[in-house]
Amino acid sequence: MYEQQPYNPYRNNIAIVKEYFKSPIVLALAIAHILSVIISVVQSIISEDYIKDFLRQLSLYIDRNFVLQNANNDIANEVLKEIRDALASDSLFTYSIPVFAVLTIVGLMLIYFVSRNDNPDKAPSAGVTMLYVIAVIALVGYIILFVGMMIVAVALFIVYATFRSDPSQAFTMRLEGYRIQVNDTMILVLAIGFTITAIISGIVVLLYVGSRKRFIGSVKKSMSSIELCNSGAKMFGVLSVILAVSTVIGLISSIANLFMSGYTQEALGKVGINITPVPIGVSVLSIIGQAIAVVIAVLQAKIALGYAKYIDEKRSGFFTPQDNNGGFAPINAGVGTNAQPNPYSYLAHPQEEAPVKDDSFVNPYINRQ
Repeated sequence: MYEQQPYNPYRNNIAIVKEYFKSPIVLALAIAHILSVIISVVQSIISEDYIKDFLRQLSLYIDRNFVLQNANNDIANEVLKEIRDALASDSLFTYSIPVFAVLTIVGLMLIYFVSRNDNPDKAPSAGVTMLYVIAVIALVGYIILFVGMMIVAVALFIVYATFRSDPSQAFTMRLEGYRIQVNDTMILVLAIGFTITAIISGIVVLLYVGSRKRFIGSVKKSMSSIELCNSGAKMFGVLSVILAVSTVIGLISSIANLFMSGYTQEALGKVGINITPVPIGVSVLSIIGQAIAVVIAVLQAKIALGYAKYIDEKRSGFFTPQDNNGGFAPINAGVGTNAQPNPYSYLAHPQEEAPVKDDSFVNPYINRQ
């Protein structure tokens, strides 16, 4: 019997967290991630032939038209070498199960099913810890990526300085009969544009990943201390909404491209790149994948913002004594099926009684002399 177990000071917070995360929306998020993984793997498999054909046609076009050339004609040869090496490499088209996505699914499933367990001392710590470790790895990975983007930006400015000091490094692009001179000015514009884009997108992504780590960490802290915490939940929810909106814009663009694929084919044909049309299956799977990404972002936002509000309500009113004149405030009032009284709580409604004078008791040891 749970009632015979020693008092667990964290049981109250565990019950509060479990009450929230046993919602079907957590299971829905896990299912959405499962569908996303399946579609991603299938799409990569059926698009292999299209990618190979595109690279093959691009290499032929560069070879025939010298689309990239400088004073030494070495740029086109270098690009051709990279494309042909990619076509010859098996590593370009290897398929693997996205490990972190699978671990995310497992973590969400553990949180949901453990939260539905009636044992008040059974906490969904394993699932939360799994998601927290993934969030930490993602944060470190994006920090490294951001640093790499800044290195690329610096490299572009170095290329600009090189082109400016040695104009022979400039090269020409030929597209549809037009000659485009890639010189120091164009490199400078590219460097500035890339730097601004990298900084803005990098900061937004780092805020998103960082707030996700803080949110999951606050859930973990709530179950392992006497403090209810929801730090990072609101920011992660808001950024998830922004992510959903941006994904919707991309989804609309993909749907439009589905009906305008003929124009793209015609435009590529004009410059001499004749490739097979994008398979309809690849386009449809891409649209479905983006739609699922919107669902995932919306569910994340709902869970995070809902958790922030839920914890605020519990912190503001949950510990107010409400014992219906029973004497003690219940520690798990209204939470779970095995709520237990808190033996350390104070009297909810102390009774103020006037002292009663009673002389009926006579102490036999008093000396009455």
